[in-house]
Amino acid sequence: MPSDPSLASWEQLPADLRASNLAQADDVASKLERIGCKIVPAEASGEPAAPTPEETEELAQMEHGRWVAERLLSGWTYGESRDPARKKSPDLVPWSALPEKIKDLDRQAVQRIAQLLEGVGLSVRRVS
Repeated sequence: MPSDPSLASWEQLPADLRASNLAQADDVASKLERIGCKIVPAEASGEPAAPTPEETEELAQMEHGRWVAERLLSGWTYGESRDPARKKSPDLVPWSALPEKIKDLDRQAVQRIAQLLEGVGLSVRRVS
């Protein structure tokens, strides 16, 4: 297993990190609803939708807020450096205080939603 438990394969991922991944996936429909989209079967009529840059930023901020709440509820606290064993993270700060490279991770997660859904036969459409 890698020194950072979050980098392990799904099979070796600790239960709390599996739950974290599932919680992130569970929140996708809420995020899409926020920007007027929904998840539909891939063969549904209409053009697939992707978030605008402004929507991507909004959803990335939402994801960071969800992640912070999840971490705080599971006992994580702020720390100058990341220490999974002690449940410390420098990223437990408001969006405005995050470094751009960390914000980019949330943006990338949002931008991959449609691709991940396509992998399981689903798509994103704007609600009329």
